[in-house]
Amino acid sequence: MRLRPQTTAICTAGSSPSETLCFSSYLLSFAAGAMLYVVVEELIPEMSQGQHSNVGTVFFAVGFSVMMVLDVALG
Repeated sequence: MRLRPQTTAICTAGSSPSETLCFSSYLLSFAAGAMLYVVVEELIPEMSQGQHSNVGTVFFAVGFSVMMVLDVALG
């Protein structure tokens, strides 16, 4: 059986399954923060160059709102 690198990194984090599960939430939080950094530093400035349109901003706000509603509704 061959393990993926992501699975190996999470599984080696703790000695028991509860510790591993707890540590994986920190890894996922770090990954989310890294993704937000990339969006803010790379995509938003690139998007603002050239012709300006509010379509991207509106869809970003709508998508974020839908995500938050689903998070609250589904727990």
